[in-house]
Amino acid sequence: MTEQANDAVLTVLQEKLQEHLENLRDNIAMNGCKSYPDYTHQTGIIKGLVVAEDLLLQLDRSLTEE
Repeated sequence: MTEQANDAVLTVLQEKLQEHLENLRDNIAMNGCKSYPDYTHQTGIIKGLVVAEDLLLQLDRSLTEE
């Protein structure tokens, strides 16, 4: 995501989410997955982190609008 949170605490949390996402993506790209269930598990984690980041950005927008 290119959008960045404005609140300092939310920015740190967003950076941690992005770091974790990058690590998972790199792991899949470089090491591959041992099995299809492993692949679906790792991509499920990625999807969850993307949803979490989206919720964080929505929260940030709502805090900014107040």
